[in-house]
Amino acid sequence: MNVGEDNLSIDSGIVRMTWCNEFKKIYIDYDNKFEGDSHIEIHLVFDFDSNGYKIGEGVNELSGGKVKHSFIPYGEIVATTKAHDLDLHEARGHGTFIHALSTGILPYNVGVLWDFCVAAGKSETTGETFVFHILQYLTPEKADSKLITQGALIRDGKRGIYFWDNKVEHKNIAKSEVSGYDIPKNILLTMNGETEDGEKASLVLDAHPDEFLSEIDILGNMNRVLRTVVQAIVTKPFLCNWIDNNCVLKLKVGDTEETLKGVSFHEITYMS
Repeated sequence: MNVGEDNLSIDSGIVRMTWCNEFKKIYIDYDNKFEGDSHIEIHLVFDFDSNGYKIGEGVNELSGGKVKHSFIPYGEIVATTKAHDLDLHEARGHGTFIHALSTGILPYNVGVLWDFCVAAGKSETTGETFVFHILQYLTPEKADSKLITQGALIRDGKRGIYFWDNKVEHKNIAKSEVSGYDIPKNILLTMNGETEDGEKASLVLDAHPDEFLSEIDILGNMNRVLRTVVQAIVTKPFLCNWIDNNCVLKLKVGDTEETLKGVSFHEITYMS
């Protein structure tokens, strides 16, 4: 991985990420470098509409290393996809940008179970747009199985809300025939926190995803024999993705209740 001389770009050969000089936009380009039917390019622009945040110092010390997550919770996104040298699709929407950094620690020593969700839509009460997200992970037993959790809700023209007392419940479990992990059909998020000026707030998202996207063996491209050894004695990372096209978020700020509706994306990463 190469960092540009201006410190505004990072290039891994397949993925390149560049900040604009004003730090208000991020350009992300993916090119798998393959030829023919396997050649795919994705170009994405993330235009910030909110300030970044972190909870506490934003740094967790685990197993002799440090882990940091910083968030830009709300922005406009334009993405274009190209395959076989043909422009296929352009998509626009809202989303969240997360900058993750770890030093002195390998990924499987950070968390054994990761939950991520981002939702976007409109308030049923006011019609204002919103973006919500949560990132939560459970540290390994040798790091005391601590739960690290944080999230935010950003709405047009209203106070930002930040959550740090959260609970993610996996329900209606079925064992995957692919990975052997317990995969939920229902994900219940219960969030507690405060507005940016200190008023108590809570949120509940009872997700029943209606679109299963993928179950991915993260080591799938590794040599089969080596992959079997790594999965048996080191780590067996898989991730699962879903979409809930009709998600409902129940928000309470002080004594005021509000219903938000939209589309949510859910991802669970298993790293046992």
